[in-house]
Amino acid sequence: QVIAKVEGDDDFESTMGDLMMRRFALQPIPNVSHTGDEASQYFHSWTAYAGSMFIEGSHPAILGDITVGALWWRMLHLFVGMPYAATHMALRNAVSLEQAQRDSSTQGKSKQDALSVEFQRVEAERKALEDKLKAFSDGALRLDEIDALSLEHAKLSREGSELQARSAEAERAATALRREKDEARATQRRLEEGAASKRIFAGLKPVCCPRCADPIPDSRSHTEEADGRCAVCDRETLKNDQDALNDALAAAIERVKSLSDAEAAARKRGDEISLSAKDTERRRAEAVTRLKAVEAQAVALRARRELEGQLLRVAGKLEQLRALMAQAPPAPPSDDRLRILRIAEAIAEARMKSASAELFQDLESEVVAVAQRFGFRGLQTIQIRGNAIAVTVSGSTSGFSRQTAGQKLRLRIALVIAMMRMAARSGFGNHPGLLFIDSPGSEELSDADLVAMMAEIGQVADETLNLQIFLASARSDILAPAIAAKNIKAPAECGAMF
Repeated sequence: QVIAKVEGDDDFESTMGDLMMRRFALQPIPNVSHTGDEASQYFHSWTAYAGSMFIEGSHPAILGDITVGALWWRMLHLFVGMPYAATHMALRNAVSLEQAQRDSSTQGKSKQDALSVEFQRVEAERKALEDKLKAFSDGALRLDEIDALSLEHAKLSREGSELQARSAEAERAATALRREKDEARATQRRLEEGAASKRIFAGLKPVCCPRCADPIPDSRSHTEEADGRCAVCDRETLKNDQDALNDALAAAIERVKSLSDAEAAARKRGDEISLSAKDTERRRAEAVTRLKAVEAQAVALRARRELEGQLLRVAGKLEQLRALMAQAPPAPPSDDRLRILRIAEAIAEARMKSASAELFQDLESEVVAVAQRFGFRGLQTIQIRGNAIAVTVSGSTSGFSRQTAGQKLRLRIALVIAMMRMAARSGFGNHPGLLFIDSPGSEELSDADLVAMMAEIGQVADETLNLQIFLASARSDILAPAIAAKNIKAPAECGAMF
């Protein structure tokens, strides 16, 4: 049978809680939570009840695992079937919630009055600050102007550095072009001198070979004039050499001109950058002068900055106060409703106390009897009154928290069994009749006391109607003789229980 389908741990916990509360017919336990000025109602349900059915060692709480909020005391009333207990819990919770809401409403009105007074005070503070700011000279620099001036100085310093770097780069480029132009001019002069020398030597008419002094025939001289063949070496290159020389000279002249133009352009660009750098430096110097003037007014400026900061904080506080004042306080609950709830609570409490005196005496006697059977030596009496427990052992009375670990374990088990036995006899209790005990031998129990306690627990379970006790222990060799074989579940050979 599929009871429910769940998604996630939270859904599983909620579904299982609802299921167990219905199956065991348990009532949610109401309580009031206070968060700041607000109060709300919440309920303890299956998680709290489950803690009361699981006993693991000596816990500070005699019932369950929650020590605050008197939860164990409320569960005890429900488990033993205390008349009017559930009614009294619901009424007391309703009174607490109603009173908390009433107090919250009263506090809300007082808070609104306090906010109004605080608003007036802060508003007066704001006006005083504004008057102080007006007292400063109109010619004084404002904070935004100071910030703008600082930014301008930083910007001009950066631009000036960049322009100086660019000017130096332009000067280096112009110098390099000038050197290259000078080299080109030197080349041009050499070519021009070569051309002049060639014309001089070309005008000479040799009559003999300069090496062997052999006379040169007139026919060769005529051929040189006609065909351009050298009369000395008979090489036909005179016209070609002249053309090459003319081309090289023309190229040299063009290169000198282009390099001169490039140098002039570079120097012009450098001059423009230099002028821009000088203008930027002038403006930066002006900003420095103005900043020095600002430094001379440092005291006044710091005072003004502090006042403006205070004014901003005050303005923010005023906005917060306006938002809080806009929240209307909750309406106070009805006086008649609270009065009726208190009367009903008083009636339920009186009837519950009237019926509880004899019932608690029986419960205390039952707890003592069961605990003694579990080996609590010297236990004489136990008193459970108003969320307090007094235990008398060998003539000495102390609280539950002062008992030893083994004594606490016996009392915790004895209380649960006593409640179930009383509920079975009266027919009014609603304990589920389920108890889990984990590792009882870990709490200062000798082997003999542990065997005796387990034997008594088994006998008490047989004597009590609808009582189921599950015990988990690693000391099966000691506990096996005290428990019926049919009720023992031992691990398999692989070590797993299931």
